[in-house]
Amino acid sequence: MLPSDLQNLFSNRRNCLAIGDLNAKHTTWNPSGSNTPGRALYRYATHHNLQINAPEQATRQTHRPNNSIIDICVSKGLYSITSESVPALSSDHNPVFFTVEVDNLTSQTLNTVKITNWKSFQNHLSNLLPGNPHIKTIDDINEAIKNFNIKYQDAINTSSKTKIIDRKPYVIPPDLLKKIKLKNLIRKRWQENKDRSYKRTLNKLNREIKKELEAHHNDTWNRILKDAHPEDLSLYDIISQRKRKK
Repeated sequence: MLPSDLQNLFSNRRNCLAIGDLNAKHTTWNPSGSNTPGRALYRYATHHNLQINAPEQATRQTHRPNNSIIDICVSKGLYSITSESVPALSSDHNPVFFTVEVDNLTSQTLNTVKITNWKSFQNHLSNLLPGNPHIKTIDDINEAIKNFNIKYQDAINTSSKTKIIDRKPYVIPPDLLKKIKLKNLIRKRWQENKDRSYKRTLNKLNREIKKELEAHHNDTWNRILKDAHPEDLSLYDIISQRKRKK
């Protein structure tokens, strides 16, 4: 599946699934190795906040020891998904069951920025509010304020556009996130009663969290570098992104 195919599938849809044998291997879901389609899929999913779900068991059996997981699910707006590979047929491909919870459809937050053309805003506002309103009573004042707020918002909306920043937010692993929440709770208890046992626990958690955050950051960076290949311009993209951050 090419990036252009993924763009056609996911760009204008809020809730969407792509399920099947995508012949895409990546060490994130396929421990035996990665291939070019898998690396392309992983980069696209990472940059566009898509979720990739795959079973823990191999979906394609071979005579060699490196069985592979190539039957996967790529989702947008649907994040409660479980999967299971079932060795129920004589074929070298196992059936895969994907269970999707649709009771609560939620989408991950996208990084967005609103850009306003202020010259266009001034022109729109001048056309929407020509001259001063005629005010004689308190009701006239209230009506003028209400009308100004409406016209002001209309001018902002007309002169602005929202841009989605295709960059995945930094994701903290669930276990580490729980530890950070526990640390915040312990800090609150320490601030309330100054019990030294809370202080010792707080210091211990701070050291552990710092160490685990550093390890997670290094692991994420090593994975990005591992997937970088000069032939598909992914290494160039990484270098360009690093330069823009400086």
